[in-house]
Amino acid sequence: MVEISPLATAPHLDGKEEHADHAVLHPKPRLREKALVKAIAAPQIDADMIARAERAVEALAPSYSEWMKTTLSAVQGALEAFEASDQGSDAIKAMALAAQDLRGQSKQFGYTVAARMATSLCELLAGDELDVPLIVIRRHVEAIASVVRAGVKDQDNATAMELVRHLALLCKEAKGRRDVMSAHASGVSDEL
Repeated sequence: MVEISPLATAPHLDGKEEHADHAVLHPKPRLREKALVKAIAAPQIDADMIARAERAVEALAPSYSEWMKTTLSAVQGALEAFEASDQGSDAIKAMALAAQDLRGQSKQFGYTVAARMATSLCELLAGDELDVPLIVIRRHVEAIASVVRAGVKDQDNATAMELVRHLALLCKEAKGRRDVMSAHASGVSDEL
């Protein structure tokens, strides 16, 4: 039988059972002690502190466009890598991750039109297979790049909203063609 060190019989144990080939240690039930946490009174909300934080965020605002352009460059690089790849599951996941980063940055920095386009791009890249032709993905990235370069942030820009509408039509048309081709392919296989 294995000897149990004195450390194993520490005060945190409730007991132990000795068997011929092993020993079972029973710890003391201390979950309640560990779960009880004393609540610390929340500090009073200081209006001046909030105002300082808002001013600090406003001071960062001029950097938003540069940060957006950096994120957009990363998505454009991801698109180039995606186009050069086998466009399999791993490549789709990498492209989707870049698109999700762009969507998050767009929302955070107030580029609502770019965020809508990026959301559509993320939906196209959801899954293990690409459901639309690659050109649809490329058009999304190009449209987002145009909106970001032009500095369009809100949905009041008619041209940007027309781009959003055209992207939606492009997606709908591509998915419709895919569905027709799938139905045709299944009909052909049924005839065989």
